[in-house]
Amino acid sequence: MTLPNHIEGKESWLFLHNDTNKVIDEITGRHPQTVSAAEKWVDLIKNRERFARERDLNYVTYIVPNKHCTFENFLPENVVISEQRLASRVKEECLESVIYLPEKFSDEFTFHRNDTHWSDSGAYIAFKDIMGQFNLEVDLKLIDSNFNWRLHVGDLSNREDTRKVPFLPNDLKGEKIFDNGILHVANTVVYQGNSEKKRSIIIFGGSSSSQIINYFCSEFSLVYRIWTQSIDWELVNKLGIKYVVSLPRERFMILPPTDDMSWDYSQTAALKFLSGVAFNEKDVVRNFTLIPHQTVELCVEVLADTMSKMTNDDFSKRLATNPQFNQIGVEYIKLVYNKIYSLNSAIAERLEKYIYK
Repeated sequence: MTLPNHIEGKESWLFLHNDTNKVIDEITGRHPQTVSAAEKWVDLIKNRERFARERDLNYVTYIVPNKHCTFENFLPENVVISEQRLASRVKEECLESVIYLPEKFSDEFTFHRNDTHWSDSGAYIAFKDIMGQFNLEVDLKLIDSNFNWRLHVGDLSNREDTRKVPFLPNDLKGEKIFDNGILHVANTVVYQGNSEKKRSIIIFGGSSSSQIINYFCSEFSLVYRIWTQSIDWELVNKLGIKYVVSLPRERFMILPPTDDMSWDYSQTAALKFLSGVAFNEKDVVRNFTLIPHQTVELCVEVLADTMSKMTNDDFSKRLATNPQFNQIGVEYIKLVYNKIYSLNSAIAERLEKYIYK
């Protein structure tokens, strides 16, 4: 029997439950990995702070709070939030670069009642906090009347909520100029901002970063988003970006990442990309044929570098753990190459020397 993915609180508020990260155990202080995960996060963040400081980079980790911790007053009576939960421990140890302020989302419209995600209104609060951390002024001034209010179907229910929630109007959104078409982890998007200020920002985060991207488009000329909890410092350096945001969701912090890119999001992206091409997944194929000229070089480099490692025994073993690649080998890679060639011969030719050795 499939257990429900939520518990129902007061006034029709739904809260995630029975998830793989055991969010209820996390927020109540019962999760056995809380202490060890907090220690790993603290070590990671302090290393990031040191790295950013040495290179004169502006870096912040903004923890997207669990809805449970923001709206404790709507939780069932038997769920009591612990002050010793993971995010609170990390915040206490990393005051320099960590923002974790669940109390700032007290307005009921900052989160959806039937969803795990914050609303566009909630993302706006985070955007202003991050800009403040960077000591940058915000020209965009939004009030309730600037938002479109409409009903929403969330990830905790297949029905629309009975109340309307705020959405950012389309005319305030940036222009997406690149999307690698990969679902979730390793998805990479680039937005052309509306700002005349010649500066770029990169966000490393998951689904909650989708709402915040457009706010940064009002203050930056280019906004990059990589769907990963890790930070690729080499990519940051290559792109010449001075503003770096880590945007982990609180419930996913129980599994700390590493910034050691020995097996990184770019390889995951290439793995998913090759799978997408080989199995004709429409989004991947379409986006590959529409890659903007200015991002072709980066795309080619990531793919070429990854494909060059496919003859490595360790890499092949990792690929083999994916059921779609149970017959991975040189001949299979050549088959995928031929499919890439039929989609975009110019890019495929750049990959040729890495495949036909």
